[in-house]
Amino acid sequence: MKPGRTLPLRLAPLPGEALDSWLDALAHRLKVPLTGLCWALGLPCGPHSVLRSHDIPANRVVLLRDHEARAISAAAGVPVPALHAMTMARYDRRAIMIDHASRRVSLRALWGRGRGSRYCPGCLADTGGRWQVRWRLTWSFACTTHQLLLADTCPACDSIPGFRASESHLPPSPGYCEAPVSLPGESQRPAQRRHQRCGTDLAQTPTLQIPAGHPVLAAQQVLDQLIDGDTAAFGLYAAGPQSGITRLADLRAIAGRVITHALHREIPGDMSSDRVLAELHQLARQQHAAQHRVGAAPPMAAGAALGLSHAVQVMTSQDAGTAARRLRWLTTAAGPGRLPTYASGLDDWGRNTSDILRRVQLAALGPNLRPGDQLRYRAAAPAPAVCLDTTGSLARARQHAIPSTFWPAWTARLLPPQEQYPRLRGPALAASMLLAGTRLTHAEAAGFLGDVITHWTVTTTLQRLHAMPQWSDTCTALTALAGHLDTQPAVIDYERRRHLDYTSLLPDAQWEDIRLRTERAHHVQLSRRLAPYARHVLFTRLSGLPFTRAPFPRSRDDHTFKTRLAAFTTCLTPKLAAELTCVAEEYLARRQIRDEPATWQPPARLLDGLDLPGSDLASLDLNEIHKLVRTDG
Repeated sequence: MKPGRTLPLRLAPLPGEALDSWLDALAHRLKVPLTGLCWALGLPCGPHSVLRSHDIPANRVVLLRDHEARAISAAAGVPVPALHAMTMARYDRRAIMIDHASRRVSLRALWGRGRGSRYCPGCLADTGGRWQVRWRLTWSFACTTHQLLLADTCPACDSIPGFRASESHLPPSPGYCEAPVSLPGESQRPAQRRHQRCGTDLAQTPTLQIPAGHPVLAAQQVLDQLIDGDTAAFGLYAAGPQSGITRLADLRAIAGRVITHALHREIPGDMSSDRVLAELHQLARQQHAAQHRVGAAPPMAAGAALGLSHAVQVMTSQDAGTAARRLRWLTTAAGPGRLPTYASGLDDWGRNTSDILRRVQLAALGPNLRPGDQLRYRAAAPAPAVCLDTTGSLARARQHAIPSTFWPAWTARLLPPQEQYPRLRGPALAASMLLAGTRLTHAEAAGFLGDVITHWTVTTTLQRLHAMPQWSDTCTALTALAGHLDTQPAVIDYERRRHLDYTSLLPDAQWEDIRLRTERAHHVQLSRRLAPYARHVLFTRLSGLPFTRAPFPRSRDDHTFKTRLAAFTTCLTPKLAAELTCVAEEYLARRQIRDEPATWQPPARLLDGLDLPGSDLASLDLNEIHKLVRTDG
């Protein structure tokens, strides 16, 4: 056969057939060696050889040059676009990454395969040994037509089929193993041995039968649609469409962890109770010797089927909560493959994954994170924070909306009634609000609110709350409050309030007027000695700072002063409380602050439906409390 002439016989490629499979079938029909056919087609050195003069791999089943496609088309009568579709280039930038200069599939991106092909014995039997180009993808692990797990190797010689017919001077035998095997009695040294073809009929290879409708077949169908169409919107991606490559990166990240876990330990009970998944698990373990660097190298078909079917189940969930529950079993496992218990370890899963997957990972990991990280990554929110603010802008905006001492009603709801140090725990709750969505440390968060507490107080407060059975709802409440403050304009600018001059707040003469008016109207005896306590209460309400930051003189014994300050609240009748509110409003007006109320607290509706450790002050009968205070002291 001379190059440049049309072939005496022609053979049409089958839909989806690989280029080297078609060349094998054509050479078999012409009864010529594959090297001779390739020479006639204008492809010197065969479909997989190396052009030594240029040191460029000529793996034409990966990629055809335009001049090569034109030469084949002229000789064999196959259209040029059809020839390009018979190479792996049809999946470039969709399921694999190809270096066009070297015609090599990247082994580090998207589980690319460097050589060889899987195969379906049923398809080989039906087509007379014709191979699909799709079988070269790691993403292909099952035949949805024959409902079979794809085979990886020859059952006789255990080699990966790789079309070695070009190494022989005999015509190819489509559907039969072309791997060289040593002759009986020959030396095993490669340089000295003679060999022959294995010749095993691959259409007779036994492989796992998968029942119709099984999740493994459903996963293969989802992957086929994703790779072929690049527009499949399913499950969690319906609301946030992603590119096909990104979605495959997500599926690979999950599958890699599942496969690594399966190779070292037992799979969860709900998976092991499924006969097909249990058999896939055993097959994957038997092939463990071939599973080097699962995170980078492509797995065998059994491992791919096990991992990718579970990954598809996770990402086809209707919501992130369901997806997280399906993924959470990895967080309870020990050893290789375990989901790390720190959020920064999510990057170890793989590159180029989507924020959608990261939210699922954070939701799955949430219960095992440290309490500060649960707030930081908003693990209790429907959409956890996958990108933390590193500029400080979020914290600076939020510090204007949060009082240093926190809001009394919220402190009462979030702290247990038996808490002995509410004056410390309240500011700790305020500082913890700055953690949500940011990379602030506990010390930095405390500093943003005036350094009224140490970072140890923030840490121990979160640890104490985390140890309580209501922690999940407490974390939800704090996360919801942070989100509310971020989306609503601040009612009170507490950062401005923290820096006002309060030295002229409620002078003695003004307290005397209030005292006399209250006594005449309600016959309540108020001592002149209560003025310092009223002044400190008013300062705390206006500034959001603890009473220890007030610029007023007080006794050196803070413990005694604190006890009497707490007792002063029993004197706060509705009339006196209204008088103090008027004083606060007048004070703000003198400083040109007329657009803010004297005091404010976030809406209690944010806590609806939550089981919190503290008491709801709004549910208490205030009149009854006033009556008890007056009658029983």
